[in-house]
Amino acid sequence: MADRSFTLVHYYIPEDMDNLDILNAFGIKKAIQDIRVGDVYSSFPLEGQYHFRFKCKHGSEFVWMDILKPDSKPPIVDGKIVVKASRKTWEGKTKVQATSHPEQNVPTKKPYNFNELLEDFDSPAVSSAKIETKKPPAPTLNVSEDVKF
Repeated sequence: MADRSFTLVHYYIPEDMDNLDILNAFGIKKAIQDIRVGDVYSSFPLEGQYHFRFKCKHGSEFVWMDILKPDSKPPIVDGKIVVKASRKTWEGKTKVQATSHPEQNVPTKKPYNFNELLEDFDSPAVSSAKIETKKPPAPTLNVSEDVKF
């Protein structure tokens, strides 16, 4: 028997003034538990580049979560996947970097070396720099001859 799994992914686009209570939807031919974030990106039906956030529940509140790894499972809230797709441009298509090792694609920042930062303040270029400050002019008092102290 053929697999007939099908899931609607609900979305809204804030820039189009979409109503969060009346969502758009597109289909993915997979069971909801088998869908990955990369499937949502690659199946999204509109042209343009988008920033996707997934609705999830945090305690008793709903929040929007960025999920960058294409092989991650999107959150399921009240039995459905809900996406906020913020349009970045009308051109192109949002690129999906499918990889079995997504952590290799995440850029790493060199940690700050605070000692190097402090050395910059002690350098001759900084200590010899003249900081010019302008003093505001002294207030003037116009006293007429009729005023007596």
